[in-house]
Amino acid sequence: MSRSHRHARRSIVSGFTLIEIVLVLSLVGSLLAGTIGLMSIASESTKQAKERRLSRSEIRRFADDVRRDVAEADEVTVEGEVMTISNGTPPTTIIYRIEPGQIRRTKQTQSDDTSDQESRDRYLVGPMFNIQTALKDDNRIVQWTLTQIERPEDPLKIMAARRGSR
Repeated sequence: MSRSHRHARRSIVSGFTLIEIVLVLSLVGSLLAGTIGLMSIASESTKQAKERRLSRSEIRRFADDVRRDVAEADEVTVEGEVMTISNGTPPTTIIYRIEPGQIRRTKQTQSDDTSDQESRDRYLVGPMFNIQTALKDDNRIVQWTLTQIERPEDPLKIMAARRGSR
């Protein structure tokens, strides 16, 4: 055998076969797809956790505000998805309205100089809740029930009582 023929044969043997290349590429592709899938799941999980944390914070803020408003109320009425709170001095009306994914609060205060003041707020509880309002104990207690759609067996109840009626 000549020297050039041996050298040509050695270079052919030292390469990779098509089967080896296809096998390595398929393994690398599978690993890459799995990694991207895990990153997507982790990202979605982080997003959902952030939304739940924001929702809990908004519910706490709402509970504090509604308890304060009801405690100071002269009269509370509930009609469907609207709760109206009336106070006497100065004449003030606070309206809580249930809307998809949020609760809106509007406060209207009448001043002696005939200029009305209005403030608005909203509580972004999220679309994962069904919200109901009910009056109890001769309209002295307001009960807000927030039920998670995915956990209906464990509703969150917020109770607010008018001052002097506890």
